[in-house]
Amino acid sequence: MAYKNLISIACVDKAEFFCRMRDYMCARNGTYDYSTVGIGWSIVDSSYAVDEDNPELNDWYVIYSIGESGDEDLFFYVKWLNDYIQVQGYQSWNTTTHTGVNYYYSATQAIKYTEGVSSSLWIYGDLDVFTIVYDIGDTYYYLFTAGKALPIYDRQDETVATCSSSLTTGSDVSITVDAVPSSWAVGRDLFIRTTHNDDNTTVQVEKTTIKTISGNTITVDLTYSYTAGSKLSNFLGYFQQYKYSSFVSQFYAFISNKGTKQKQHNLSYNFSTLIQYADPDPYEDIYPASEYYMYESSSKDGGLGKLKIRRIDDTGITNEDVLDEQDGTQWRAFQCGSTAFIVVKEI
Repeated sequence: MAYKNLISIACVDKAEFFCRMRDYMCARNGTYDYSTVGIGWSIVDSSYAVDEDNPELNDWYVIYSIGESGDEDLFFYVKWLNDYIQVQGYQSWNTTTHTGVNYYYSATQAIKYTEGVSSSLWIYGDLDVFTIVYDIGDTYYYLFTAGKALPIYDRQDETVATCSSSLTTGSDVSITVDAVPSSWAVGRDLFIRTTHNDDNTTVQVEKTTIKTISGNTITVDLTYSYTAGSKLSNFLGYFQQYKYSSFVSQFYAFISNKGTKQKQHNLSYNFSTLIQYADPDPYEDIYPASEYYMYESSSKDGGLGKLKIRRIDDTGITNEDVLDEQDGTQWRAFQCGSTAFIVVKEI
């Protein structure tokens, strides 16, 4: 699906916000008709005390995406809580037991929203990542983002391969896949994950290292066992912001580049320390916007390419301004803290 956005929609209350977020994300004709303009995720499970048009405390739904590649498994549980909307990622979701497994983080305060408050809502995204921006009358705008990050190392490859048979834990395990990507080589790291959603107890994910390659078969060491149809890739990058913030700060990776599950990350910028907030370029006083990426000590776990940061000092821009690049790319600016704007790609 192409990248899409919903611009500055006035929501009279939390119920409208909750429903518009659901219907736009899933391109559906629900409480609101976004069937032809929405992003295109799917609703795979839900629970409402009354019905979907009249949500209330503890109602929830689960949205799912196969990603832009068609080979991802992105599940996010969205629940109405007191003063908040919970958004929590899972590796898999069982629609029979109505439970998920291998959560990114218990993000009960992902979106700040008190009952009875009106808001303005912006939604940006595609099948890989989505960003929610909202104004509820506080000093700053708030933002929540989640999905699949971008690789940041030249050697990382997003290509997904699928194994043809079940795998048992052990050393020198042979794995035959549909096709070995050209970037795979002996000594390269891979992530392997189960993709079924009918038995949470056997859903696993881990990082391993290629020991041998012969045709479409590799050997690795496995900590867990896997069912047929499991997927392997050199880069995974699933993430979510874990708490509302007037300045985007802490994220959780589903599994870090180090192979650690549910690992907390902060945000950094790809400029040097002296210009990390994007100070003016000396050429024609241009103010660039600095790229975001997630980092945890020596592990950098993905870029957030559709989000950037731009310093407030002397920029001459105000909230909701649209900034143009020379190639025509546009970015909407939101003051999400006292020192910087968050700018989000807009079409």
